[in-house]
Amino acid sequence: MSRTLLIICLLTASLFSQASDVLIKTPHATGQGFFFQKNNECYVVTPAHVIGPDSNAQLFTADRKRHTAIKHHVFDIDMALLQVTSSPSPCKKSHPPVNKLSTVLTVVKNGELRTKLDDSSTLRTPIDIIAIDETEFLQIKASDTNRPFKQGFSGSVLYIANSISGVLLEVDDGYGYVYRYDALEKLLNNYFGINNQKPVNTALQPQHLAGTLNKGETTKFNIELHENSPIEIASKKFGAYIKYQLEIFDAEGERRFSDEIWTSDSYRKGFTPLTSGPHTVSLTGLSRHGKYDIDISQYSLDSTLRGAGNVFVPGETLQGKLAVNSIAEYRFEAQANSPVEIASKKFGAYIKYQLEIFDAEGERRFSDGIWTSDSYRKGFTPLTTGPHTVRLTGLSRHGKYDINISQYSLDSTLRGAGNVFVPGETLLGKLAVNSIAEYRFEAQANSPVEIASKKFGAYINYRLEIFDADGERRFSDGVWTSDSYRKGFTPQTSGTHTIRLTGLSRHGKYQLEVK
Repeated sequence: MSRTLLIICLLTASLFSQASDVLIKTPHATGQGFFFQKNNECYVVTPAHVIGPDSNAQLFTADRKRHTAIKHHVFDIDMALLQVTSSPSPCKKSHPPVNKLSTVLTVVKNGELRTKLDDSSTLRTPIDIIAIDETEFLQIKASDTNRPFKQGFSGSVLYIANSISGVLLEVDDGYGYVYRYDALEKLLNNYFGINNQKPVNTALQPQHLAGTLNKGETTKFNIELHENSPIEIASKKFGAYIKYQLEIFDAEGERRFSDEIWTSDSYRKGFTPLTSGPHTVSLTGLSRHGKYDIDISQYSLDSTLRGAGNVFVPGETLQGKLAVNSIAEYRFEAQANSPVEIASKKFGAYIKYQLEIFDAEGERRFSDGIWTSDSYRKGFTPLTTGPHTVRLTGLSRHGKYDINISQYSLDSTLRGAGNVFVPGETLLGKLAVNSIAEYRFEAQANSPVEIASKKFGAYINYRLEIFDADGERRFSDGVWTSDSYRKGFTPQTSGTHTIRLTGLSRHGKYQLEVK
């Protein structure tokens, strides 16, 4: 049996290149680990059985350099800290978690194990998550049976959703047992007496551009911007005023933003870079001459808007800030024929954005434009079970969004095996567009029933159909719950009949009586 420690540390996309792993060799074992920096000291976290009875270890990093370390501390579980003794230190900043691992695991069921080899290359082993213990452990298995876990994998780093998520603890009969990062973080925090590490700030440092402009004069400034990380541009208002053109060009010289500004007016706008790299801010005087005073600040970050950890479960609220062309993405596990309700919070200040939902195959299944100044509430019914992506794209202005996506109804309620009634009973539930409710009853040939739909102030439109025991449709009609509805249906044969309701427009309650 070999042991592998799996350490999970959720990162923003901009930090992926900083992920550290290291090959560890002692006189008695070979294993893996990851760097951890605290109080200007460099440590390696590794399974305790890798260091075993030895006090010293050699470390081999991706840059083909060799370092030395000594045993520093052994925890009660199979984990140890080694302290690096060689110089210069190979440590980078410790990797801060930015999302809940438990939430990510509701959607993501696979990952990648990364193992450092003797030649300093990295072996990447795709894995499937087999079982989840909510507090400490994960059970994994190699996706390809021809690429099993091997001796020396102990301490290999596991990535889930492109984020470093842990270290392999134990391998038995082809299965790997993983110690979760959130549990490991508590262990390290208790030992060092520290709080959770704060994320590294990759935001643009506030830029203050000030000076004077004459008509026809142009001045330029260089700033480093990041793709899908919008900035906010604010021009100071003066009593005396000038007019100037503000333009932003990307690294290829393409103009990506242009607007005219009067310094006598309040001005505040957002801009979303389409690419990462150096950008040029150009100011050109158009009228009069005088002072300009502009502040450029980071408005939001791509790692916040569409990070790998942007995973939610229905009922949670999605919050953030969008500018024109910026994109926010969140993932959730949807169930076929189990509609959710999408509600956007109303703000006094408003922005417009496009809300889209994509299924697991990338097919767009929902699309609508939303103004945050208006009340918004709509239903969406997944056609398939699996991970779905909610995408928000800024269309006009810049500002906050606040969306709640909650479970509206469940397939098990709408068409469960227990949906059986006898004439005279009332059928109650909630439908959204494309959702289907089904109920079964025993009908008698030439024994008509009356179908009555309750009238509501709020209304939905649904299709009402009745199928006989052979699946032949014998009745079909459209029903608006805002109108009075009462019709008769005469079964042509005796046997089990099915009533099917299919949402056509809006979402809301239905109440149907068949007697």
